[in-house]
Amino acid sequence: MFYNCLTLESVTINGTENIKVKDRAFYICQTLKKVTFSDEIVEIGEYAFAACDGLTEIRIPDGVTTIGENAFRNCSALEKVKFSKNLTAIPGYAFARCSSLREIDLPKNVSRIYKGCFESYGIRKVTVHCAKMWSSGKCFSFE
Repeated sequence: MFYNCLTLESVTINGTENIKVKDRAFYICQTLKKVTFSDEIVEIGEYAFAACDGLTEIRIPDGVTTIGENAFRNCSALEKVKFSKNLTAIPGYAFARCSSLREIDLPKNVSRIYKGCFESYGIRKVTVHCAKMWSSGKCFSFE
């Protein structure tokens, strides 16, 4: 869609219902600084926003139930993520190498996290609200 677009700075994604951000839709849009999602977004695809170096904050609306693997990987300026309360899992490498991300606050419905999902040296604090968390291992560190 906008793969490797070097002039895109802001995007608003909206629609009527059940909107999916396609795989690699904004991959390597290095100048992208702001993304606004409507509440009709239900899925963010694999690598959808990976390597968007300008993103500093992302708010995933509550309609989103699925995030693809590597969806926000290598977003080096990403400092804050507000997760959908309807997510149940964080897939592999979804936020890997987001080196500016310091804190993670996982909603209570997130009960599964996968390998490398927060692989970064920058993370200092993780808050988990579910009673029982399953992990595929090594979610928060480099191997």
